[in-house]
Amino acid sequence: MNHLRKAAALAAAGALCLFAACGRLSLTPAAPTASPQPDTDAAAQARGGTLRLWLDEELEGARTAFDAYGQARGVTIEPADTADKADLALLAAPPKDGQGWQEPENLTLLPDLLAAQKLTAQNDAVPLGGAAWGYWAEKSTLTALLGSEFDPEDLRQASWKEWTAFAAAVEDWLAQPSAHRVTLNGKVVTLPESRPAQLEGLSGVFAPAGEEGDIALYSPAAAAGGSLSQAAGAVYDLLELEAAHTAPGQGVGAVAGGTALFARAGSVQAAQLADPVLLPCKMPLTAANGTPTTQQLLAWPTAGTGAWAAIPTNGDAAQGEAALLWLYTSAAGRSALSAAGLAPITGAGTGAGGLAAERITSGECLAAAAVPEAAREALRTRPEPKAAFSAAFAG
Repeated sequence: MNHLRKAAALAAAGALCLFAACGRLSLTPAAPTASPQPDTDAAAQARGGTLRLWLDEELEGARTAFDAYGQARGVTIEPADTADKADLALLAAPPKDGQGWQEPENLTLLPDLLAAQKLTAQNDAVPLGGAAWGYWAEKSTLTALLGSEFDPEDLRQASWKEWTAFAAAVEDWLAQPSAHRVTLNGKVVTLPESRPAQLEGLSGVFAPAGEEGDIALYSPAAAAGGSLSQAAGAVYDLLELEAAHTAPGQGVGAVAGGTALFARAGSVQAAQLADPVLLPCKMPLTAANGTPTTQQLLAWPTAGTGAWAAIPTNGDAAQGEAALLWLYTSAAGRSALSAAGLAPITGAGTGAGGLAAERITSGECLAAAAVPEAAREALRTRPEPKAAFSAAFAG
């Protein structure tokens, strides 16, 4: 897996701000920061043995980072049946309270580690990696469809009208290829006159999304300000567009397999792509104030803390801490996180709300917002008509 092509956008722990410089995901592992680091001798002493690991379902793809740790340190990585039986748990969000977890300040390595990285625990969980959410595409597929000179930024900046017309045009092209002209960001692009071999299996525009894609819908709606039920109407319109142009398969796997053009998901899922391109989840939102603007709501993907690590009360803290130390501070550990779609987080000397020093070029992002259960349920059940969906989504 190419470590330089993995998608991740970065955020400090719990930051609910707008992030600059986190759009196109060409990620280069950062050089070590100049901040002090905790003594690594303890990590070396913890080599060998077994690390019982729990990962939330949407973070299953991050297992590769812990496999790399096991190989580097001679540690056997054993899946835990439940989070409370693990030595280390990787969570998609901090626990609702601190019960059932060891307090980081009472452990051996984590206090110095968090101080060195300028990070703060939340309900006994520590931020491990930044992530990005939106529509993911394979660059080679976009190139085959839109030409070698096409700039993905034109997809990002396209209007809602252009976006919906593009989805319909691709659907028509799939049924009968022709040199159809589409407009994106005011620029005319011509689809290929015949189907290239690269697109032989392409069967639809949007792959059906799982819960890992919910945050890409909820965050822009929450960022719009004003009435959430009004913003939910725009979410409904996007879901209608997806349903009208659905591809076979499921999630990013359908994009990787070449049957879908886009999948709504996070960077952990997108790590399986060879050359991932991140686009926003476009919907006809209207900003209630100037930050973000209506165009930014349309053109920006979502970024935030994508993984939190916690050590259960009955877990082997030495094994859990040793794994975290390796992932946070070693070049190999940071590279392993990046390859898994999680950008290593550090608050040390990086500014911009604690963004790490990975090189992420062009674009900006909306802050990730936790998705309430009411909104998740509405996305799963899709009440009709639109007014019923909007009320359910807003809770």
